[in-house]
Amino acid sequence: MLLNAVFLIEKDNIEGFKRKIQELNIKDGLDIQIFGGFPPYNFIS
Repeated sequence: MLLNAVFLIEKDNIEGFKRKIQELNIKDGLDIQIFGGFPPYNFIS
């Protein structure tokens, strides 16, 4: 694993986000995996 990141994305933008990730995977030969639907937590200490 090179990077573990968290993004808060509005529900209306989820499909666009997934399309961009797929484009990066194809164009740059990356293996970016998306897991989601988790509630936001630990963003502020």
